[in-house]
Amino acid sequence: MADYKGNTCPVCKQKFKEADDIVVCPDCGKHINVFGNSHVDEVAAKHNLPVLAKCPIDPKLAELSDAGMIETYGGEFLEGAADACEKLLKK
Repeated sequence: MADYKGNTCPVCKQKFKEADDIVVCPDCGKHINVFGNSHVDEVAAKHNLPVLAKCPIDPKLAELSDAGMIETYGGEFLEGAADACEKLLKK
């Protein structure tokens, strides 16, 4: 992971801390494309595959995943994946 310590969020001007490997500023919510712009839609279309989810790099999401409680995550990032899994289970 990249180290953003000392860099400043371009929106809220808060400095990132040593442990911040983020794509969403914790203070202003600005989305930062750490790995560049996503091409997931293009790649999925090329291979005729659905995009199941687009998840932010969020320590809370990782923590809930590790605890087996990913379904309690506050975002709607996993809705597509949940719907796809539900359809597969009904087959």
